[in-house]
Amino acid sequence: MRRYGVDVLVVGGGGAGLMAAYEAAKHNVKVALVNKGKVQRTG
Repeated sequence: MRRYGVDVLVVGGGGAGLMAAYEAAKHNVKVALVNKGKVQRTG
């Protein structure tokens, strides 16, 4: 298993999770976002 070093781990790829990851990335930190299930469209 490969290991990754991140500063911020966001769990959940909904609207709030995406915004949290986006805002953290704007501050030049390493961000990982994990989500269960398939990537799909909302709305």
